[in-house]
Amino acid sequence: CTPLEPLSLTVQDVLDQAATASAGGMSGDNITAARAVAGLPLGGGLGSLHTPVAAQSQAQSGAGVSVGVVLGSGAPGVVISSTFTQSGRPTLGNSEGGVAVSVVPHLVVNCAGLGAHQLLEDKAVHPIRGQVLRVIAPWMTASWSNTTQYIIPNRGTVVLGGTGQVGDWDTSTREEDRLRILRGCLDMQPSLASAQVVGDWVGLRPGRTSVRLELDPVPLTLAPEPGLSTSTGGSAVPVPVVHCYGHGGAGHTLASGCVGDVVRLVKAALHF
Repeated sequence: CTPLEPLSLTVQDVLDQAATASAGGMSGDNITAARAVAGLPLGGGLGSLHTPVAAQSQAQSGAGVSVGVVLGSGAPGVVISSTFTQSGRPTLGNSEGGVAVSVVPHLVVNCAGLGAHQLLEDKAVHPIRGQVLRVIAPWMTASWSNTTQYIIPNRGTVVLGGTGQVGDWDTSTREEDRLRILRGCLDMQPSLASAQVVGDWVGLRPGRTSVRLELDPVPLTLAPEPGLSTSTGGSAVPVPVVHCYGHGGAGHTLASGCVGDVVRLVKAALHF
């Protein structure tokens, strides 16, 4: 990642400007203009993450077995389908012989995250909107949190958060969330008043009523692209699918356990 340059404002500057704007009855347009003069991000923050996209597949080979991995937005690989599904099951195949792909894997692991809402029409999948700020505060070496805000030192910056707005697809920065985060974090650690603001960040966590981690009873139907020479002889084949998505904001926490379950399901499906 490219290092972020700090703005010329401290946390206290941001709060003081907000108080002045409120006292003066500034309109939304005037507040936007004031943020531009101050050098603050105007709307989209420094990044908008995890909007749903069509499934993508990346073939990975090992020990003679290829596994297609369906990933979320921004993932490398080739699009294997832009079609969606019915009844929460992948229906990428059809009666004419299946969807043409450049590689026919032995198995697909679906890690589409929030994209499963669109890809699988899985209505149990929903966004959990998160907004944070990054500040420069090298004296902060420990994490702090209360019921609504948190302070997490990273390498070079400190993350101030946050929000957990269920069902909210908005990836733009909101001033009211920014101010609530700053005030709450200052209540915990007043020394942050002098921290330089780097910028805002908004992302959508891939929430679900529960994590979906299972071998789908209904396989995909895939066929090689015309002209490709494959072991299937060009005919469509059923391909098992292992799903692993819906981890919300606990992806890092659950990763090591979930990957072990995925491996177990993959081995069982391929009769290892």
